[in-house]
Amino acid sequence: RSPLLGRIAPRIEGTTLAGATFDLDALRGRWVVVNFFATWCTPCIVEHPELTEFDEEHDAKNDAEVVSVLYGDDPDAAREFFDERGGDWPVVVDADGSIGVAYGVAGVPESFLVAPNGIVVQRIVGGVTAAQLNEVLAGATREAVPE
Repeated sequence: RSPLLGRIAPRIEGTTLAGATFDLDALRGRWVVVNFFATWCTPCIVEHPELTEFDEEHDAKNDAEVVSVLYGDDPDAAREFFDERGGDWPVVVDADGSIGVAYGVAGVPESFLVAPNGIVVQRIVGGVTAAQLNEVLAGATREAVPE
């Protein structure tokens, strides 16, 4: 459980690995998987192809987005990680750790599902699979999400 469940997701604003400005609020109206990761994290390496699969599937459907938050890691290492392994979603650099603190992240990987209205509806500790994310998304879509 997380104290964030049922509440508006904490802000995620910052610069991505690509140098773009990112604001989670700009994704309102879509489901968002917020994934905290690091390149030195073995479960993060294992889950990366799963996130890629989920992102590609939902990019085609235009119904969900993935955003990663770099947790306690070097942006250059993360750029190399994505160059080698693929993945075409925003990766926000959490240089001072404030985003991780706001989400209560104790370690990586950790993911949160944010509803189109900005409410956190699920927290997943540990690595994820595309099938697991799809199941969580389907279940959350069926439930009434508070406005």
